[in-house]
Amino acid sequence: MGGGISDKLTPVVTNSAKNNGITRYELAEPTEEAGIITFSDTTTTDTIFYQPKPFIGFSHVKKLTPIRRDKWTENCCLFFISNLRHEIEGQFDYDHKLNVMPDIKVPMPMINNDIAFDFMEQYINEVKRIHLKVLNDRFELKKNKCKSIVNLEDNNGTET
Repeated sequence: MGGGISDKLTPVVTNSAKNNGITRYELAEPTEEAGIITFSDTTTTDTIFYQPKPFIGFSHVKKLTPIRRDKWTENCCLFFISNLRHEIEGQFDYDHKLNVMPDIKVPMPMINNDIAFDFMEQYINEVKRIHLKVLNDRFELKKNKCKSIVNLEDNNGTET
């Protein structure tokens, strides 16, 4: 739907540790597909991200593409990234570059010698649910504090 210019903007992933590695958007075709993990070969583990949309990858942005794409959902990739970051934290920086993903053993949940994809999916869903509740609770607290500051009261469900 839509058809506006914002629908045609493509994220540009660089070696930034902020905003999922996205530093800007360009009116250009993506160079990389969605559903992959990106990391910078020149910085720290803070640049490891899941890319849910097609994007333009800058130099020094490397990618990990899941082999079993049907199993590696966004949540499963987020679970993997968390474990990967934990496993290699402090090993790479501007002097010790992550030029290629070395032979790293990343602990994963297993059931009958197979990766427990369902567990990872459910685990990350629960983490997201908890975070959303915390954010909603904080929002409600701030909203109520603002109401009291400007002396606005709820009157039978309507604001005055």
